[in-house]
Amino acid sequence: MTPIRREVSVAIGSVRVLVIEDHAIVRAGIRMLIERDSHIEVVGEAASATEALAEAGNVSTDVILLEISLRKQNGVELIPQLLHDFQPAKVLILTAVEDVETHLLAMEAGASGVVMKDQAPEILVKAVEAVSRGEHWIGQAISVAALNKLARVKTAKEKLEPDAAKIALLTPREESMILPASR
Repeated sequence: MTPIRREVSVAIGSVRVLVIEDHAIVRAGIRMLIERDSHIEVVGEAASATEALAEAGNVSTDVILLEISLRKQNGVELIPQLLHDFQPAKVLILTAVEDVETHLLAMEAGASGVVMKDQAPEILVKAVEAVSRGEHWIGQAISVAALNKLARVKTAKEKLEPDAAKIALLTPREESMILPASR
């Protein structure tokens, strides 16, 4: 196992990024790309989440850039552990995997965003900045899939409770008059 590469000099007010990517050339390219922005610093690089987790107490980061299709690990399953061990860091997925369901699973697991590797380089920088501010970053395909999923859930719920939409419009007083007290 290769030890995590750490950088210790971080400019005041900069966004600290940890890159977890199993391809060394890609990690180097990500570093060069995002460090063109003077207020973003790559504070660490790891070839696996296991390497990154081993150094959790030694690396302070704001954003973890995570490839979800690591060779020996499922990145989606690692998100909760990364969020726990690197608190208060946010996870931003950077991937070539075009499976929207996987992206939704990553978001459900706690990722703050997904950036496709075929996006323009400026998009990655904007996404890192947004996620570091506590915002979420998702592309149009994920937005559409998420809205469709919510619509399916709503439709399924309405089929189970056909009067749910009507009940939702009741005032608390009206609701107390017609609904059992256990609700």
